[in-house]
Amino acid sequence: MNRKRLLLCSLLIVTAIAAGPRFAHADQWDDLSATIKTYSERGWWAQEVEAIDQFLQAFPQHAGRPEALFHRGEALVQLGKFAEASQSFQAFLDAAPGHSSVPRARFRIAEAAYLTGQADEARTHLKAFLQNHNDHPFCEYVLPYLADVELAGGQFQAAADLYQTAMRRFPGSSMTNAIRFGLGQSLEGLGEPAEAMRFYRVLADSEGSAFSDKALLKMGRLYYADGDNAQAIATLNHFREVDKNNLLRPYGLYSLGLSLARANRHAEAVVVLREAAPADPQHSEAPAIAFALAEALRNQGDAAAAAQQYRKIVQTWPDSEWGDDSLQLLVFEAYAAQRYDDVEKLADEFVAQYPQSPLRDPVDRAKARVQLSRGKFDGAAERLNELSGSDGQRTGSAVSQQDRIDLVRARLGQKQYAEALRTLEPMLSAPDTPPAALLLAGSALAGLDRHAEAATQLQQYLQSDLSPADAAPARVQLAAALARTQQWEALRSLYTTFAKEQGEHPLYLPTVLFLAEQAYAADQKPFAAELFADLARSDRPDEFRAKGNSGLAWCRFDAGEMAAAAEVFSLLLADQPDSPLAAEAALMRGKALEAQGEDAAALAMYQMVIERFRNSTYRPAALLGAARLSDDLQQDQQAARFLESYVDENPQAENLDGVLYRWAWVLADLGEAQEADRLFSRLLAEHPTSSYWCDTAYRLAERRSVEEPVVAAALLERLLAHDGAEKIQTHANYLLGQIAVQQHDWPQAALVMQRVIDEDPHNPLRLQAEFWVAESHFRQGKYDQAGVLFDALAERVGSDGEAWLAMIPLRRAQVLAHQQKWDEAFAMASTIGPAFPEFRQQYEVDYLLGRCWASRASFDFEKARQAYQRVLRSPVGGATETAARAQWMIGETYFIQKNYQAAIAAYERVDVKFDYPQWRAAALLQSGKCHEISNRYDDAVRIYAQLLKEHPDTRFTQEASQRLSVARRRSTGTAPSP
Repeated sequence: MNRKRLLLCSLLIVTAIAAGPRFAHADQWDDLSATIKTYSERGWWAQEVEAIDQFLQAFPQHAGRPEALFHRGEALVQLGKFAEASQSFQAFLDAAPGHSSVPRARFRIAEAAYLTGQADEARTHLKAFLQNHNDHPFCEYVLPYLADVELAGGQFQAAADLYQTAMRRFPGSSMTNAIRFGLGQSLEGLGEPAEAMRFYRVLADSEGSAFSDKALLKMGRLYYADGDNAQAIATLNHFREVDKNNLLRPYGLYSLGLSLARANRHAEAVVVLREAAPADPQHSEAPAIAFALAEALRNQGDAAAAAQQYRKIVQTWPDSEWGDDSLQLLVFEAYAAQRYDDVEKLADEFVAQYPQSPLRDPVDRAKARVQLSRGKFDGAAERLNELSGSDGQRTGSAVSQQDRIDLVRARLGQKQYAEALRTLEPMLSAPDTPPAALLLAGSALAGLDRHAEAATQLQQYLQSDLSPADAAPARVQLAAALARTQQWEALRSLYTTFAKEQGEHPLYLPTVLFLAEQAYAADQKPFAAELFADLARSDRPDEFRAKGNSGLAWCRFDAGEMAAAAEVFSLLLADQPDSPLAAEAALMRGKALEAQGEDAAALAMYQMVIERFRNSTYRPAALLGAARLSDDLQQDQQAARFLESYVDENPQAENLDGVLYRWAWVLADLGEAQEADRLFSRLLAEHPTSSYWCDTAYRLAERRSVEEPVVAAALLERLLAHDGAEKIQTHANYLLGQIAVQQHDWPQAALVMQRVIDEDPHNPLRLQAEFWVAESHFRQGKYDQAGVLFDALAERVGSDGEAWLAMIPLRRAQVLAHQQKWDEAFAMASTIGPAFPEFRQQYEVDYLLGRCWASRASFDFEKARQAYQRVLRSPVGGATETAARAQWMIGETYFIQKNYQAAIAAYERVDVKFDYPQWRAAALLQSGKCHEISNRYDDAVRIYAQLLKEHPDTRFTQEASQRLSVARRRSTGTAPSP
């Protein structure tokens, strides 16, 4: 409701109660009536309600109950408790429908609904009152009340009729001014401001009237609405003079401030609106006044103060109708000031706080354009997709062509070229296609690799009426499209036009550089050289001149004109020694010199790059070039330093495996085997897919095969399981077989060496592998099989060749010996020395000859001993197990000849000279036997005891123990001599 008022006249009706002497059993109603009268006269309404409630509770069936309910309702009205009052009056009506106070109760119910803003209920009760009590005096109030309800509900004609009826029926009513004001408002609502103004003037002229200020406020606002700022200001200035506690003062000053602002009197508006601001932030007009002040400050040019005011509105009155306006203006202010971080933050705040605001679109648009400018294409595209109507939710006038253009730019930024093209289709098919759409279509088509179509769109765009600023970027794009479609003649034409029309444009030189690089990449070297020469002109900026010289030098380099290339690179170095391209020039000059065979000069160039351009991207290539040349020049220490620097500085380089491989070999050449192995191991661990992996694994296994055979074998097994092992498979298997040989794992050796034979019958290791297969059978005691294999080998290799081939006749002779074919063995063994004078294992041959001399039918122990002595004198075999056996066999020849003293001496040499436990034990056993046979039992006991003490785990231990026991008894005379 616009106004709420309580009747000033007292409507209290206190039933006359005869006051008489009070008796102990007097009626309780009489007591209550007296109390009601007293409390009413004194205005003790709360106490009155309490007394009545006690009565009603104590005597719910008392005949005075209806009267009590009525008075209770009146008291509650005076307390402003209208809802409770209505309930009491309704209870009264229900209890006494024929009571004389029924009209009054009905009025009170209607009035309570009116005063509490229950429009529908108030309308019902007020109309019912008029219908049932149209002649009642209370209609003086009911008519304007009902008019107020209709006015508040926008029923202006009904309100006007009711106000006019009230004025006609009650011309001298105390409600007259209120009715005139209401009538003025109704006429405003009916679109009759002049008629409304007539009533407001009457009220404004009635000094002292409660409606004078209200009428002036209405008049000022009507003048403002009519655009009459001068009259509005003149009328509303009244509110600068009223008391500061006047409730209408903030409203009047607010309207005055608006009028001043519209009259461009912003400074005055700021002053007035500051005065208008109510102290209570909860005042209904506070946010509107604050917003008007912010606008006045903004229009006055005080952006900072305005922003503070907008922020205050958002923080203090976020839910007011001005909250979203203020936050939107903060977004726009940040956008205008290019504070793009603030734009995004404020826009996010706006969406979070006002997601359904009609102002959201401009805010989202500002944020999207900021994101577009900052490369945040996903976020920009998401909102622009909605704003442009591309999501199908908007059509017609709601769709902005500029939003579509911006959406296309976002799609291009996302590299969603097909989507960008789809968004452009409506504009491209329109008769008045905007030029910007043609340009963007060119970009989208280029992104889809449809460069020929892109070129068509761009050429069409360039036919538009364009400014030089707009034409230059299009020419750049067109150049890219033509280059990718290999339209070199068209490119020459474009280059010529660009040079002629816009040769001084900032994009000209970048475009020429782009074209030069494209022509160079497409092997259009003459055109590329022409373009690079344009860039290399002396009047060009340093950056482009350097790139021109560099490109021109590359063209010469690629053409094989090394001297010319070196000269241009040298020119670049001399002209711009501090240019970013100087490092490249030095590197390429080094390559040109290296190609001409000038290794020392080339190395100097590489070292220049390394030392002068430490942070250059060309330093890695220079380090490799320097390392390569140093290695070729046998400067291994220097090569190692360059390679180490490369690895330290480029831990993620794609070619790191190859560098580690080369570095390892350089270190190996320097004799730093441990460091070389460390690098080989690193290559294996860090680069399992390297093309060097298999060879590295093989080399490392080869290096470890002697000292760490188990590790080497495991590495070889990994190598053989590797995808790239095919080329080195034969060698890997052969090395694996050699490790098995080294470990005397003869079955494994035979298996692996046979694999070598089977993999490739023509491989260069076949002969060696066949030898080791035969050798494996020999070592396992499979002499017949071994003999067959060695015989086959002998037929293939003949009797001449490398020294190791002597092993074949040796093993053949040894097989014959094992077969007890001593004469044949002797005959074959006798040929080995003359045939293979460099055979390092001749001592094995001599041992076999000794066996043959001792074992043939025509045995000759002396010649046997001579053969054994050659073994002992051999520089190679003199300390081997074969030598120990030979010495033992000397003893055996003497033993057989019963020359026990000579035998003992020979056996003792085995024990003293050699460290082969089996043979030492065997020699001690035989020596003990000689002592026994010679009846020297004490010596025999000593020898056997020595054997048991020093060699307790040999196969001779048991026999020695038995003979010791016997020798002891014989030594003490308790056992008979043999």
